[in-house]
Amino acid sequence: MTSSYPPIPVTLPKPINYRPLLPVYPPSDPLNYPPLPSKLRKPTFDAPYTLSTHIIPAAHLRRGPYIPVPAPPLPDAPKDERKKAFKALKESIEKYGEDPNIAQDKHERVLWNVLNRYVRNDLTKANSTGTTLFFAHGGGFPKEIWEPVLGRILKSMDAHVIDEVWLWESFQHGDAGLLNSENMASLFYWSDNSRDIINFFLHFLPSDTVNKHLPIHLSRVSKWETERRISSGFGHRNVVAIGHSIGGTAIALGAVDYPKLFSAIVLIDPIIFTQQTPTIYEWAMKALWNALLRKDTWDSKASAYAEFASSPYYKPFDRDVLKIFVDCGLYETTVTTPTGATKSVVKSKLTTLQDAMLYAGGSAAVECFDSLSKLDDSVRLHWIMAGAKHAPRFGPPEAPHERVWIRPRNASNTIILKAGHLVIQEAPVEVAHDIIQFLETNLPYIQTHRSNL
Repeated sequence: MTSSYPPIPVTLPKPINYRPLLPVYPPSDPLNYPPLPSKLRKPTFDAPYTLSTHIIPAAHLRRGPYIPVPAPPLPDAPKDERKKAFKALKESIEKYGEDPNIAQDKHERVLWNVLNRYVRNDLTKANSTGTTLFFAHGGGFPKEIWEPVLGRILKSMDAHVIDEVWLWESFQHGDAGLLNSENMASLFYWSDNSRDIINFFLHFLPSDTVNKHLPIHLSRVSKWETERRISSGFGHRNVVAIGHSIGGTAIALGAVDYPKLFSAIVLIDPIIFTQQTPTIYEWAMKALWNALLRKDTWDSKASAYAEFASSPYYKPFDRDVLKIFVDCGLYETTVTTPTGATKSVVKSKLTTLQDAMLYAGGSAAVECFDSLSKLDDSVRLHWIMAGAKHAPRFGPPEAPHERVWIRPRNASNTIILKAGHLVIQEAPVEVAHDIIQFLETNLPYIQTHRSNL
């Protein structure tokens, strides 16, 4: 069951002073290009699309200094010892967050992003629509978490209008997290996630959709092509970018600065709030602490699934979502026990520390609220919001209603009443249905938008 928020006037807060995004460009060659960290797999759904996985270097220059990641306590260490170690980590993170000089620094470590591509099997130049869907995940989940939603979209009667789909993976999540395990810093700024997404669109997304066989390491487009994309967008391509939680925040920030790249954006309960919201810091620190204490090691994927299925946090998840979270979010490895022995386990690809750092990611959520009103009118904006009665909200009760009308022109919204913030995990059927309806309604506009650029 769904609803929507009716239009209301929104009084924007006093503009804040924040540092603009760092330049968006990849590191220079030569680079040591890594192999895929996981075996090639088939999608969990049966649709006439072929899956491939690809790697690109992340945007060069990372906001904040390079502060090495401290070693977490051993997974089999006594509970009191683990809690003491995590308390020290939390205090260290809070200290960094309070230092105004930290965010002004930058470092040049090379990081990688991983993407899944799903391309239509019968795609040719003659039947191409140029429509590309791009999905950015929320914090704590691998890129494949979208497959239960995506499978329903690509099996719908409207799938023939979709040439290809890209699932994005932030540098510390999933397979990207495995590739970057030796080079990640302790600090993470959400604006870098936005820069990484724009880096893909400006420098690595192929110029057309019809090439069915792309290399694992995507080639950079020409400097001329990058400049053309900034000024005029793509040629035979229209991009609908869909992001959940911090993925939505990243897409919104990128679309404000680079509107020509996007025909439409769909923000699914993004983390966007005003600087006046009084409880955000307390919420972030509580979430950070919970993430540090979260278990990240199990004896097997089967035991992890059984534990998740009975957990209050994961119990509301759709079973297909939970299964793919276990299959693609965990990996098999060996660990050393306190006695010095080794044993085979499965671990989360996203470490507890990197999970925690998501909640200390700087001011991007506030910056996004401040700047989203300036989103170019040509970019169609749609919101999918959580509507469960007792679900947590980002800000006071009226905040979600205000949020969806920050940019009132060319905008729409849907409330999914059965789900909380983790709406794609709890209600993938309803999310897929809403995206299908959005495409049905807006595809003529989207295609016209492309041809007018």
